Amino acid sequence: MNDQDYTVVVGINYYPGLGSLQGAEYDAEQFAAWLVDPAGGALRPSNVRRIRSSDFHPPLPASPFDAQPNDVSFETQFFDLVLDPASRAPRQPAGRRLYLYFSGHGFSGTSTSEAALYTANAAYPQYRHIAATRYADWLHAGALYQEIVLIMDCCRDMSLISPILSPFLLPLQNPAGAAAVRQLCWYAVPAGAKAREREIPPGGPVRGVFTYLLLEALRETPADGHGEVWADRVANYIQTRWPNLAPNQPPPVLSVDMQRNVALARRAASSLCRVAVLTAPPVPDGSPLVVHAYAGGLPKEVLRAAVQAGRAECELEPGLYKIGLEVSPRSALVEVIGSQVDVQL
Repeated sequence: MNDQDYTVVVGINYYPGLGSLQGAEYDAEQFAAWLVDPAGGALRPSNVRRIRSSDFHPPLPASPFDAQPNDVSFETQFFDLVLDPASRAPRQPAGRRLYLYFSGHGFSGTSTSEAALYTANAAYPQYRHIAATRYADWLHAGALYQEIVLIMDCCRDMSLISPILSPFLLPLQNPAGAAAVRQLCWYAVPAGAKAREREIPPGGPVRGVFTYLLLEALRETPADGHGEVWADRVANYIQTRWPNLAPNQPPPVLSVDMQRNVALARRAASSLCRVAVLTAPPVPDGSPLVVHAYAGGLPKEVLRAAVQAGRAECELEPGLYKIGLEVSPRSALVEVIGSQVDVQL
């Protein structure tokens, strides 16, 4: 059980000023269920703070400006996990990891590097919102948590007339602590694109496509040899599956700093797979075979082996690899799975 991990999970379906959604709250509930699953996030249920449309409605408000949850609904739960209840000063550290999950209507304003979630009371001329990325960055600057995981399943419309407004937060400065913080910010779509929800599977519940595949990846991505399920592998799983699940939708933004990678779950360690590479001549004995793993969408060299008599062998953890000869343009993209894989170059 991860006693020092916490989360605020927000799912907003009801938007009288923007047009309501069907799947946002369901997605939030499904993500919260993964968080408390011993095979998932393994959080204590008491460490999970939920904010949902159904917590406030019915009855429906007379005005869009009375709709909830609003920004105060979020701030109440957020600061409860950050501030000392007596002094109201930031706790340093407040915990090991904080998850911030948002599902609903969203936008990026004039920014391409962040996103905000509209609150239920967003309506002309006051489009109230939660500047989610800025809250995560504020935590990072003060090193209030060792790890920060921000997940946003929402649109990222660009708007010159509706910029993201900074929350009223006193600056925190802890450069030494911040340098060690691991922060993961994942968005359902690139800036300027729209997220989608639909019945998954057909005839099933309405789901956000991104959250559905994220949860599938969190459950199905193989652990490494130490039982850790790393963020870069989860990202690889999503990127590989995305064209099949959402062929006409722009892919999510899943950046991973490999120097600050995050282990999102633990489970039984994966066994290694023996990979035999056969090379067509002419390949001199001793020629280097180079293996790259796809980490965060980018190839990273993980292993070298020498070709002898047109053959090289190595053992790899399950995953997606590029295997090639250093002295030749010959290479292959290989999914390593099972106990034995043969590759022809």
